[in-house]
Amino acid sequence: MLAALALPVSALAASTTSAQTQSYTIPTKLTDRYHAGEYDGLLRIRISPDGIVQGTYQPSDGGIVDVSGGLDGKNIWLDVGGFHALHVTGTFRNGVLKTTAAIPGPDLYEFDSADVTPSR
Repeated sequence: MLAALALPVSALAASTTSAQTQSYTIPTKLTDRYHAGEYDGLLRIRISPDGIVQGTYQPSDGGIVDVSGGLDGKNIWLDVGGFHALHVTGTFRNGVLKTTAAIPGPDLYEFDSADVTPSR
């Protein structure tokens, strides 16, 4: 599952005004807090004014998977992929994603923006 979530890092994209749907392109990294290395990817999401999140995730090994979720204030949850989706919860603020992945087992996986300095 982790191999399906990888892609080289790219730049963040701009968003639109808060009264309209906001669009983001976010380079991401999936890391295990207790092991070295990371899996990079590119998350493209649209956030509607009512907090509905839709988009895609492109891992470095190719392919594209659907993303759905919700945003309430700065709190976000995302399901990345289909039937066995990677479920993450955390925060999304000023284009910066900081989440924890719900993966069974003792490891703690984080799915975050690869660049914590958003560019517009």
